[in-house]
Amino acid sequence: MIFFLLPLLTVSVTEIQISSHHKIKGNPLKAYSTLSQDYVGFTKGDFIKLKSSIETNKSLCDIVLDEAKDTCDQSIQQCFDTCSLQPEKENLIKSLKYDLKTVNEQLTAEQKKSRVLTYVSIGLGAVALSSSIYIVTK
Repeated sequence: MIFFLLPLLTVSVTEIQISSHHKIKGNPLKAYSTLSQDYVGFTKGDFIKLKSSIETNKSLCDIVLDEAKDTCDQSIQQCFDTCSLQPEKENLIKSLKYDLKTVNEQLTAEQKKSRVLTYVSIGLGAVALSSSIYIVTK
């Protein structure tokens, strides 16, 4: 009878064997324990159900892998769809660059006008001051 139970000793209760190279390792935690990182938790019963369904029903893994593949295919399609919008974005970038150039030219012209007006104001102020002094002293 003990010979029949020896294979059970080599089977880990906290690991789920997906393939010969891939395992999901469970970490038993006590209630109200403090964790150092985020975990996804299962009760003992749920973990046993998950372990038995994965290890005994390989077609379930195929279903999960197919769903993961479909998700990846959808993500790739979204990337291609985004890339197909590039000509519109390039035209937008060109028009924004042109607008920036125009605004910079207008800014430069206004700065020149401002500088001229500053010197005109200083000159008129000097004339007003000198004429005021002339009138007061006369």
